[in-house]
Amino acid sequence: MVLEDSDEWLRHQLRELNRDIPKIRVPLPILLKMDNPFIETLGGVHYFDKDELKSLKSILPEDLQENLKLPLVFRRSIESGESIYFIDGGELEAEVIKKLTGLNFIPFNGEKYYTYKPVILKLLSNFPSIIVIGVI
Repeated sequence: MVLEDSDEWLRHQLRELNRDIPKIRVPLPILLKMDNPFIETLGGVHYFDKDELKSLKSILPEDLQENLKLPLVFRRSIESGESIYFIDGGELEAEVIKKLTGLNFIPFNGEKYYTYKPVILKLLSNFPSIIVIGVI
C-alpha cells in the first residue's frame, strides 16, 4: 500500500512540474494575428508577450517563422543531471535556438537535440514568454 501511495505522490509531483507544458503548440504566424496570444497548457493557460513574438519574427528567416510552433519546450531529465535540457521538436527548433543564441551547434544524442542551463538562461532573459520548461 505504501508503494502505491509513493507512486501516486510521484505522479502528482511530475504533473505539477509539467503544468506549463502546452496541450498543443501554435505556429508563430497564428499567434501574431491574435490580440492576446495564448495557448492551453496541461495546467491552465500560457500567455505570450506580443512584443517578444514580433522580435522573434524579426530575427528569424521566413522559412523558420512560417514553420515554428510555440512555445519552445525544454525538458530537464532528472536522470541526466541538472544542467541538461532536451528540446521538444527537431531540427527546426534547433535552428531557431541557434539563431536566438548565436550558437553554431546544438548537440544531438541520436534521438533528441539538447542544450545546457546557460543557454536556457540566455533564452529566458531575452524571450521569457516563448520558453516553457518541464521535467521528464
